[in-house]
Amino acid sequence: MFVNPYFTDKLGYTAEEVVSERGFWEKKIWNSDSEESEKIWQGLRKDPKGFRVERVVKDKQGRSYTFIDHAIPAKDDQGNLKWLDGIMMDITMLKRLQEMALRTEEIKVLGEISARFAHEMRNPLATAGGFARRLRDALPENDKQREFADIIVEEVARLEYILKAILSSIEPFTLCMTRVDINQLLEGVLHRLKDLLAEKMIHPKVSLSPSLPKIQGDGSMLEKAFDNLLKHVAVSMREDDTLKVSTEPDHDNLFITIRYRARMAEDDLEHFFFPRFTGKDESVVQDLPLSRVIIHRHGGKIDVFREGEDVIVKIELSVASLAC
Repeated sequence: MFVNPYFTDKLGYTAEEVVSERGFWEKKIWNSDSEESEKIWQGLRKDPKGFRVERVVKDKQGRSYTFIDHAIPAKDDQGNLKWLDGIMMDITMLKRLQEMALRTEEIKVLGEISARFAHEMRNPLATAGGFARRLRDALPENDKQREFADIIVEEVARLEYILKAILSSIEPFTLCMTRVDINQLLEGVLHRLKDLLAEKMIHPKVSLSPSLPKIQGDGSMLEKAFDNLLKHVAVSMREDDTLKVSTEPDHDNLFITIRYRARMAEDDLEHFFFPRFTGKDESVVQDLPLSRVIIHRHGGKIDVFREGEDVIVKIELSVASLAC
């Protein structure tokens, strides 16, 4: 058996480990159990073309790579399988670029739809609001109808506020890339929010990894994203509770985790970045959708899920450089 040095260099296994460990390919490359592996082998014995599939493979250190795995069976004159040529092609960077392109295109399309919708709403809302205010002001203070006119004015103002939030999240912006220290950025944001946290008696518990690498990003936009996000979290939390913020490196990426307790339905989790406007602290959460856009524009991911009573916001950012 011949093992290409590139393969062993990439995944960290020596040629001896690949050759000597029985079932290496099934366990480490196919990542399958014995039953699934047997089905693959049966297919290779029957199909002279073999197979060509995309696989996520972990190296010896646990890092994930995406490979094209092309298996070509070689058979003897009786049609029995003699050996298997396995060709592995690393497409990790290509997949990353594809995911970034899809996210960018999705944001672009949603932005165009939202912008058109928002601008179509602006004029009739302004007209309705103007006439509602004129109607209210024309009525005497003690007139029962004035109370109804007040409700119309308040509801139109609420719609105008929602419209403003939509427009703020789809407004185009350009990233100015520099080296950004995420730990330092988070400390600065938490320091600026100390009054809000103190008002609700929220106790921040911060655990920032000292080995966290700097990333290529737009510091002011990332600061805005985390400021909006942590404000929303603080508003959502119960009083006299703990807000946990941590960072950790993971090979080519870094993770920021925000953990807190909040009464939140499954529907609220699913629509976390589209907050309901209830009239309470609306100014605090106005730009929350923009936080997600900024993270995605940096090629990152942001997930919101529940663990027991805790709500967890997990953000992944790449250490690799991005083009401006």
